[in-house]
Amino acid sequence: MSDALKQGHDDSMSDALMQGHVDSMPDALRQGNYHIKRCFLRFVATGKRVMKSQNLLEELNKLIEDKGDSREVLKGLLGYILCSTQEATFVPPYVALAIRRNPGFWEFVKVNSEDLSVDAITASEYLRFKEVIFDENCFISKFVTSRLHGNPESAKPLLEHLQALYYKEEV
Repeated sequence: MSDALKQGHDDSMSDALMQGHVDSMPDALRQGNYHIKRCFLRFVATGKRVMKSQNLLEELNKLIEDKGDSREVLKGLLGYILCSTQEATFVPPYVALAIRRNPGFWEFVKVNSEDLSVDAITASEYLRFKEVIFDENCFISKFVTSRLHGNPESAKPLLEHLQALYYKEEV
C-alpha cells in the first residue's frame, strides 16, 4: 500500500481490521455505496477478466470523476481493503477479491455487483473463478486457431461449448 494511503487511514479502522476484511467488507461498501455500486457494475460490464491491484485502483479513480469523492472512498475502510487486494477476478455478476492483509495471511471474498452482498469464499473457490476465465480463453484460442479455416461446420463445437458455458453456472 502506498504511504499516502496508509497515512490517510485512521485508528478507527484498527477494530475493523482485527476482525478481518470479510467481516468489515459490507460496512466498507456502504461507506461509498453510490460510487462503489457504480464501479462494481462497470467492472463486470466488460466481462470476465482478472485485474491486478494497481489496475483496480486506477480504474476506481477513473470511474469516480469527482477527485474529492475518490479520495474519500480510498481513505476509508474500502480503500484499505482495495489496497490490500492483490487481484480481482470478474465473472459477472461477481467480483472476487484476493486480499492479503499481512504476509502469509489471505482472505477471499465474493461481491455481487448488483446488490453488493459479500460472501467469504475459500482459496479453491477463488481459483475456480480464475479457471473459468483462463480455461475458456485457452479453449477458445486453441480451438479458433486450429479448427476454424472458413468452414462454418467446424465452428459448431465452439458454439456448443460457449452455449454450455452461458447456460451452466460455472461459479
